[in-house]
Amino acid sequence: MCIPYPHGIVVYANRRRLLTMAGVFLGIAALLFATMRDPRYAPTKVSDQIIVVFCIFPFLIAAIAFTVMQALWRRPTLIVAEEGIYDHASRVTNGSGLIPWENVALLYMLSRRHVIWTERDLYIVLHALPPDLALSLNRMGRAKSLAARLIEKAGGPQLKISQESLSLPIPDLLHEIERHYPTQLHEHGIVVDAGD
Repeated sequence: MCIPYPHGIVVYANRRRLLTMAGVFLGIAALLFATMRDPRYAPTKVSDQIIVVFCIFPFLIAAIAFTVMQALWRRPTLIVAEEGIYDHASRVTNGSGLIPWENVALLYMLSRRHVIWTERDLYIVLHALPPDLALSLNRMGRAKSLAARLIEKAGGPQLKISQESLSLPIPDLLHEIERHYPTQLHEHGIVVDAGD
């Protein structure tokens, strides 16, 4: 869903995908429960039973609850506004907040074809990390800081947003940005590439 309004273009999370993920987790939990009840397949060791009951089941229940809550009480994952792009979905940072237009160098989509599906990602390439984002990355755990540094080495600071996080197809989103914010794109020399 894309809603142009005076404060920007608002893109929400894809509710159908979230509910599909919750259904998959529920199916795995049901299959695991059925297997546990069948004496032919149930784990015989106490340690295996403890792992299933206290580790796997709580994880699946938490995953189901989290995806259902995201689907029912969803918030915008991306807002494009006069002052910049509000990111709540990039993978490295779990959302980096406001990215001013002057920090953006390039917006592009990258598609990778797999056997069954095509994976699409939106990349926001930055001139430099905004000070707030750099500070928050430094405060994160080592794994996320390392991931952020590796991405930065791969071709400059860039944020990656998966199509699964967005209800609007990425090419349509890029066209909407070009249509609603030509002044900002031209003023800051931002290149937009919608790919194929």
